[in-house]
Amino acid sequence: MFPTSCDAVLKNHKNQTLEVGTATVSITNRSADFVAPFVPLVKLGDEAKIICTHQNIATHVITGKVYLSSDKLLRLIEIKCTLLPNAENVLATNEEIPAEIYLPVFNTDFLGKKFIYTWQSCTILGVSADTIQLRCKRLPDEYVGQVRVRLTHPLFDELTEVTLNINGKGILFGKQAKYECRYGGLSTRQTARISDYIRSFSIRILRDTV
Repeated sequence: MFPTSCDAVLKNHKNQTLEVGTATVSITNRSADFVAPFVPLVKLGDEAKIICTHQNIATHVITGKVYLSSDKLLRLIEIKCTLLPNAENVLATNEEIPAEIYLPVFNTDFLGKKFIYTWQSCTILGVSADTIQLRCKRLPDEYVGQVRVRLTHPLFDELTEVTLNINGKGILFGKQAKYECRYGGLSTRQTARISDYIRSFSIRILRDTV
């Protein structure tokens, strides 16, 4: 996901740091606003650079022409945006991915009611290096903990099963709920594939500005 609002560092065309503040970026309008308690004045039309950061890691470099410069705000237009190495370690996607989750359901036979487990549809809402956001039917409280999910493209090249640890009881939406989950253990190959997916997703968002 592109950080439309983020901590940022303002630099001039000589790559000299001018100020530390926050940035608001519009990929659609190809513009970026940098705000700080005091923003050094920069000549209109000059090129300037904004370094976006998240969790103290630089994620994007934004360059553009100075359109507006005041002591509180600097605006860049006609921006170009480049994804930095290792940005995928702190960024997240917001693309829905169909998946299946292994859940208990009631089954009635001549012995009475009992739980059986079946694969049921769910949706991955977002992926980061550490967590997955999952939407599925509301889980009984006694089953909130560790679950198994399987999915394929675009996250994995083939059908892959992943164990997830659910954090908390989730946010309810009618009969469904959204859960924040942590990976219960990934292979080196799975970890690399998740990183590749986050990076390719982030580049795809920037396709018109890179």
